[in-house]
Amino acid sequence: MAVFTTLDFDEINALIKPYGIGELIRFSGVSAGLENTNYAITTSSNHMAEEYGYDCEGEYFLTIFEELPENDLPFHLGLLELLGRKHIPVSIPVRDYDGKNIQMVNQKPAVLCPRLEGHHVQNPSLSQCEKMGVMLARIHEVSHAMEYQGGGIRDVEWLNDAFAKVTDTMTSDELAACQQVLDEYNAECVADSLPKTIIHGDLFRDNALFDGDDITGVIDFFTAGRGFMIYDMAVCANDWCVANGALDNDKLASFIKGYESLRALTDAEKAVWPLMLKITALRFWVSRIQAVKRIQSHPHELNTFTSPEPFKQLFFYYVSSEPQNLSI
Repeated sequence: MAVFTTLDFDEINALIKPYGIGELIRFSGVSAGLENTNYAITTSSNHMAEEYGYDCEGEYFLTIFEELPENDLPFHLGLLELLGRKHIPVSIPVRDYDGKNIQMVNQKPAVLCPRLEGHHVQNPSLSQCEKMGVMLARIHEVSHAMEYQGGGIRDVEWLNDAFAKVTDTMTSDELAACQQVLDEYNAECVADSLPKTIIHGDLFRDNALFDGDDITGVIDFFTAGRGFMIYDMAVCANDWCVANGALDNDKLASFIKGYESLRALTDAEKAVWPLMLKITALRFWVSRIQAVKRIQSHPHELNTFTSPEPFKQLFFYYVSSEPQNLSI
């Protein structure tokens, strides 16, 4: 969500004309995130003008995909439409006058999504952790209806390849620890004992919106793909249930309670929980190292990176902890 593709006022105004949302009033580049270019834009009308009134301004995010291939987008947009039909609060991309929800910007695919109400939480409460567990279980339940064989852009093949590209940033001891965990995960990925579905893959606090304890939006499904549900839970737990570089047991218990209110975990999933915590910590350590390298090669005043260090520390916290301290 850094700015890699620079657009000016006239270019964005021309881009939004086919959507019937009036004229561009203002826009700003969004500096948060790692991969795509995002602009927050305000227009003179709203795509729901017939319901909200024609004098109502529209608030949108324009996302330009820097890496995701155009032929992968129909799956992701179809997933959003499915989730929306099942009353999960997602931002479904707007269609233009011709019914298209994908445009090309500088030979890159782009979508226009309505801005959802709510705010990101910095220090989630026990109730918010429980609500997030319920929401993740709902997403897993609904996404079973999607037929998709791909593993998303952050699947095991990507992790193996990405790890190989960042080994120059690690010590020999770090490399050995990472390789051991990666080998365990590679072996687990060929087993059939863990239930799969379409997973979000990146449901951090900055991809959820709240109003009090109520979830008003879940965003950024563009790393979604077929994967282990327990993996998706570990991704969430490593952001929602971590404090001072360690798992917060109370928050984790609330998160698990919420999730299991809809779907009970299997014995096989419980057995690999420690591994999933480690491999997801490794994944975000690696991806943030890559982001640092990419942003350094694409200088822009809005491009800031999130330090890989917290996930490096979290990974080694898990590696050095006793397994029984990591069980659900």
